[in-house]
Amino acid sequence: MPGEGNFDEGIAVFLRSIWPSKPDAIDAHSILRQLYWRKNDIQAYLESTINSANCDVKAQDAEVALQDYQEYSKRWRESHAAATWLELWP
Repeated sequence: MPGEGNFDEGIAVFLRSIWPSKPDAIDAHSILRQLYWRKNDIQAYLESTINSANCDVKAQDAEVALQDYQEYSKRWRESHAAATWLELWP
């Protein structure tokens, strides 16, 4: 697919140019999460999701913070389920 390999470059540009001026902006966290998700970097996505939830808490938006936490929990379970089974059944 065209442009598929540009996620690293896009993330680097975002972190270099936009992130420094808005590290606590909820929209910035949302964009970063989407970039990591599309790149299929699950660990970075999970970390970004928790950071997003923390920003929501700071903004006193408990409902969105809860949604972010639920997303984190769901994706964490999905990403760790296979590893757990492989450890249990060598």
